[in-house]
Amino acid sequence: MDTSKTQLAVGPIKTNDENSQSKDVREALITFVDFIYAIVFAAVVEKAYDEILAKETLSLASKLTRLLPIGAIFYFLAWDWITGRILTIRNPYKTYTRFFIELAIAACAYGTAASAISGSLDTIRFFAWLLFFGGLWARKTDSQLAEERDKRELCITQSLQFTASGVLSLIYITLFIFGPINSPRTLGVLAPVAIWTFIFVCEVLVPRQNGIDGGPGVPLVRRRYVKAIRRLLLTKPLYIKHLSNAQVS
Repeated sequence: MDTSKTQLAVGPIKTNDENSQSKDVREALITFVDFIYAIVFAAVVEKAYDEILAKETLSLASKLTRLLPIGAIFYFLAWDWITGRILTIRNPYKTYTRFFIELAIAACAYGTAASAISGSLDTIRFFAWLLFFGGLWARKTDSQLAEERDKRELCITQSLQFTASGVLSLIYITLFIFGPINSPRTLGVLAPVAIWTFIFVCEVLVPRQNGIDGGPGVPLVRRRYVKAIRRLLLTKPLYIKHLSNAQVS
């Protein structure tokens, strides 16, 4: 048997040194992305302090009203980064595409938080781009899947993030044409509720592992309650089971 032809057919076989080198490159890329995220989070905190907390002209109520949506956005960014990193650890990079998408997500993350701190309508635009790139990242990860158990999560993530990105884009266009919402209190309530709902839907639809490997979860809701709701919504009702058994018999 001609082994050279067999090797050409399946591609070059990596040695242990090459595999080790590839692993080192992947770890370096992940470390670089995490470093960029650390800069983003630090810059957001500094900007929030300078433009809100340190301003003596703002009342305590005004500060809390402006900090509430920023806190919600900050939690979403941390939640999104952690869940994405867990998926990356289980499904390592095979190309550089996901690495550059993650850099784009980090840039949009800063744009979202910085715009929210300034009270700009661009918050919605940056958030829409962030979700779009997040869906793109999930699609690319799905094509490089190493853990089959992650397929459902990636499919759900794609659908939710692309849909939410489209909805936010329509909202941005509408507000851009007809005028933005001028009430900070309205934005202060709508942003946290919308973000909490998005995370809640993701956590209900996607089965999570126990412990730290399951990610940060839904704010203010214990994981066991989320699991109970998931079982209630995704399990076939009892009467449907009886109907199926009757049809079979």
